[in-house]
Amino acid sequence: MLHRCPSRVIPPSSCQWRGIPWATASRSGRALSASSSESKETRFSDEQPPVLVRAGLVGASTALMTPIFPIIGFNQLVFRFATPKQQGLINGGTSMLYFSAMVLAPNAFYYAPILLPFAVSNGVTAAALYLAAETALGGPRKLAAPKLGPIPLAGPGLGLATAMMVPWTYPYSWTLVYGPAEALTWLSSDMIWNLCYSSWMGPCLAMTGLVSGLILDVVLRPLVLGVPGWHWPKLAGVVLAATSMGLVALYSTSTRTDVPHLADVSLDAEEFHRWFFPATAVCFVRGREEFCWVPGLDHHSGKVVSEKQYLVQDASGSFAFDPGAREVGIGSASRSQALLAKAQDRGARCYSSHHLAFFDGLVGDALGRGELSKLADALPLQEAAVTDALVVLLASSAPVEVVSKSLEELWPLLLSSARFGSRKTPWPTSPEDLLSDLRSTRSAQFRELQRLEAGAPEGPFRAEELRSSLQGAGIIVARAQSALRALGPSAKDDASERASDWLVLGRHLRQERLSDAKQKLIGGVLATLGIVVALKWLSFALEHIPKD
Repeated sequence: MLHRCPSRVIPPSSCQWRGIPWATASRSGRALSASSSESKETRFSDEQPPVLVRAGLVGASTALMTPIFPIIGFNQLVFRFATPKQQGLINGGTSMLYFSAMVLAPNAFYYAPILLPFAVSNGVTAAALYLAAETALGGPRKLAAPKLGPIPLAGPGLGLATAMMVPWTYPYSWTLVYGPAEALTWLSSDMIWNLCYSSWMGPCLAMTGLVSGLILDVVLRPLVLGVPGWHWPKLAGVVLAATSMGLVALYSTSTRTDVPHLADVSLDAEEFHRWFFPATAVCFVRGREEFCWVPGLDHHSGKVVSEKQYLVQDASGSFAFDPGAREVGIGSASRSQALLAKAQDRGARCYSSHHLAFFDGLVGDALGRGELSKLADALPLQEAAVTDALVVLLASSAPVEVVSKSLEELWPLLLSSARFGSRKTPWPTSPEDLLSDLRSTRSAQFRELQRLEAGAPEGPFRAEELRSSLQGAGIIVARAQSALRALGPSAKDDASERASDWLVLGRHLRQERLSDAKQKLIGGVLATLGIVVALKWLSFALEHIPKD
């Protein structure tokens, strides 16, 4: 019986190939073939990046290229609708290619941060469409296979689909980037349809998608499919990382501008204070809350702290504040008030964020001096400190000397308040007088108010009058009551303390009435003198009128 060996037909007893039985050789050949196939698959998988990396390359590259899309669309509109003479006026007598490369492109990339919402939409939409197309066709190589002659169809097709679908996502990405307060509520679906799919804008979008898709196809094809001999992390991974860093550098205003913070601006130079065309320093703060630190006292130790006030603005434009975090020392409060004063200087044009300062009025207005003045008037700069001092004197074990020292430290900052001296109840003229007023009159008023609100029998003083007097002296009653509740239950009141408080309040009431009487008397005297002077002048004028 004959058996077939690899090279010839020989008897079974001699069916050997280099000393290996033929059956063994056949199995070894199949094993080598399988091993070679596995090695090829392993090498192929090492060269071709994973699906998420492929989609990331498409999305990140589309987002990075977004500033060029308006230039492509603009050129399409110019060549379609402008006459050669009009084109010459646009490009300054050069060519549209030169004008686009040397004028439009640098400005487009400089102002790229304003396009961030559109870049987000473009990138996400392109990545999603790529994933859908690759899944439907069965892999990247099948997706990349169709061509029209030498022109690939995958990139232009995805670019066209992205360009025609992405306008519907712009309102959502705008809200995502700039927040609900800046939502494009006016951009309805009808407006998107009429604007983006009209007879002149629809072809522009389509052409932009086709051209940009073709460019990205040429650039990304070797990265997506893999290059023989290159592991994907060393090629596609590096390119994706570089593209991601490019996105940060391109769309982040904080990495691309030297606009200074308000604290770093010096307004002492002469050009900021000249009469004609004074210079203006463009700067920024990190939100209006950076102006909203006020001084206070720690309720346990009586030492100075800085307290952040969270700004709340109602529909009428009025400001209100909610107390927030505290820091030891007066530093944050002093810095905040210095910034607020500097922002109102005519030499500063201050914005509420680095992003707005970068565009300098292009996408948002600077903080107005009227608004800042209104904020300064509403800020409880004195009230928070005075109320805290009252709380410490009423319920804390901190020595009076500590409170006195804290008020002395705060006094210069309290004097700088826009409302100092403008209240119905005059402010004390020194920290010693303020401490004395708090320990006697204001403490007695607050204790009596607490008694009445707790249901004690009404005495000679009404709760409304006590509350009004405390507020006139700069005491935030609700703040004091909340702080006292947090400190724990107070000592039980007795009749003797209430009687003592009534004596203090009675003496204070008599002093107020005497002060009011003096003011009325002085006002009456001045009014009388004014009338007398006016009558004398009128009499003198009548006597010297020439008679006919």
